[in-house]
This record gives sequence, C-alpha cells and structure tokens, in this order.
Amino acid sequence: MWSKFKIYQNMSLTKSYVKSKKTYKVTFEIPKEWINGAKEVRVLGDFNNWDWEKAPVLKNNKGILKSRQELKEGQKYEYRYLTNENVWLNDDKADAYAPSEYADAQNCVLDLS
Repeated sequence: MWSKFKIYQNMSLTKSYVKSKKTYKVTFEIPKEWINGAKEVRVLGDFNNWDWEKAPVLKNNKGILKSRQELKEGQKYEYRYLTNENVWLNDDKADAYAPSEYADAQNCVLDLS
C-alpha cells in the first residue's frame, strides 16, 4: 500500500517584502506532475476565505504551476492547494503546519510576521 504513495519535494514558496506597501509578494509553486492530471489547481486559505471562486488559479510555466499573491505583513495565514478533482495538497515548503478543523488534515502555515 505505501509503495504507491509519492512524496514530492519540488514545491516552492517565496516571499519578497514590499516596504512601501508593508506587504509581501508571495509566490506559491507546485510541479505540474503533482496534480495528477487535474485541469485546475488553486491556492485556498485565510487570505481568500477558503473560497474556490475567489482563489487564484495556478498558471502553468514550463511544468511549474504558479500564483503570486500580495499579502499584508504581520500575519500568519493558513492555506492549502485544491484541485478541481477535490484533492487537497500540502506544501512541503510551508513555514509550519496547523491542525485543520476538518478531518485529520493539516493546513500549511505562511508566516509573514
């Protein structure tokens, strides 16, 4: 059973501080092969109220799916990736992890404090 389980460690989470706006430009990235053929993947979190419709779509750039968000400094945000196939994915580059209210899942934590 465990032999079919794959762990991908090609994800990336980059943060660039914008002093004039007191925000961070955060780039979320995952490899395309990680979504297992899903047509769309979005990053959902506290910053978009976990709403699929408000969540940015990750765009394909040479096999890497990316989305850049501008988020306020001084906060911690919980987030996860969600495919249109209703599969949740976690980020191995998250700053931390926090228990989710749902099931036995862990949310990724982005620390901008």
